[in-house]
Amino acid sequence: MLPDSSAPTRSDVFIIIPVHDRKATTLKCLEHLAAQGNLSSFQVVVVDDGSTDGTAAAIQAQYPQVHIIQGNGNLWWTGAIELGMRYAYAQGAEYIIWLNDDTLPLPGSIPTLVKFCQMHPNCIATGQCYASNKLKTMTYAGQSHGSFSHCRVQAKPTETKLCDSVSGNLACLPSTVIQDIGYPPSKWLPHYESDMVYTWWAKQAGYTIIVLGCVIGVCPYSSQTERWLLCDSVWQVWKSFQSPKSPFYFKGFWYFCVNYWGLKGIIIFVFPYFRLLLITLLRCLFSISLLRHLGYWKNNEKLRAK
Repeated sequence: MLPDSSAPTRSDVFIIIPVHDRKATTLKCLEHLAAQGNLSSFQVVVVDDGSTDGTAAAIQAQYPQVHIIQGNGNLWWTGAIELGMRYAYAQGAEYIIWLNDDTLPLPGSIPTLVKFCQMHPNCIATGQCYASNKLKTMTYAGQSHGSFSHCRVQAKPTETKLCDSVSGNLACLPSTVIQDIGYPPSKWLPHYESDMVYTWWAKQAGYTIIVLGCVIGVCPYSSQTERWLLCDSVWQVWKSFQSPKSPFYFKGFWYFCVNYWGLKGIIIFVFPYFRLLLITLLRCLFSISLLRHLGYWKNNEKLRAK
């Protein structure tokens, strides 16, 4: 049975929020946390990775109880999370919450996460995110480790589900995980997949990884891959792989594949680039207008079939 979310909270719980140039989004998140009493119940740390839009000043003015750590603009998600975790650990944190600023937890969700982890040692728990307040379309939660892929693990409000790794949108980790496996690999995975790799390492080290369906956050799914075949410039897609902003950033994706799948990861690593190579050949042979026309026709055929 899940713990009551009204259970006492603790001051040794640190909520780490990595941010960069999304002042309105960040302030909305903090306003949301304040309305639920989370700013007063927990230690909230915003790691501002070199924002130029006045994020830090706005937070200081409106939420002086929030601790701000400044980055240099090169931390990305993982570096910001690592910096926040190092600070929290040095301050004696027992539990650390990963929270993205575009994720809005429903009332009671964070206390429930903490209480569950308090009652279940060596457990990393995540909530179930939905695309909107209607709570119909599930987005981020956990993943199961397959032979050549990973599948989403999602939990209804009455369910709890074991998994192999979690997304970093809304998750609670005991600080003992730092003692056991260190910090997330910010050098190799600066932005994408570090949450999955880190919690997968924790699973290998004996931690239970679980999705709590009763812990709910609202966060629309953000697809970072466009339809390569129909994009304006396939060469820009190739160029994007040189940046940590891309989930297929060469260095990061390689590290992710071999750490998550071992030798099988070599095959998984090659696949998206091979796919884009084929698309590049198609784009050289056929005009984009023709391909888009065929895509439009195919979509219409699907609609007629329904």
